[in-house]
Amino acid sequence: MPSRLLRTVGRPPAAVLHCRTSYAQVGVTLTLDDPELTLEVSDPDRDRLPRLHDSAPDEEGGRGLALVAALSDDWGCRQDSYTKCVWARFTLAGRHGVAPAVP
Repeated sequence: MPSRLLRTVGRPPAAVLHCRTSYAQVGVTLTLDDPELTLEVSDPDRDRLPRLHDSAPDEEGGRGLALVAALSDDWGCRQDSYTKCVWARFTLAGRHGVAPAVP
């Protein structure tokens, strides 16, 4: 059975910075389904889908999805009724069959 965790990060996620909606409510969900961890970030700007692009060496931004693509086993996005969700899946080495620790 998957474990679902909701976590707030110290710095606003890129979804907050790129969303064209005022007072955007961004959702962050982590789901552990051993040995996979799925990260989902959703925001109300459903019509603006993310895309990979090559950033110039002097650009300050534009590398978020490239990092996600490089570090994850799989990633993508989906449009829900009122939001879009960007997700990434990671296989956790050495975690198969290990129960998640409870804080």
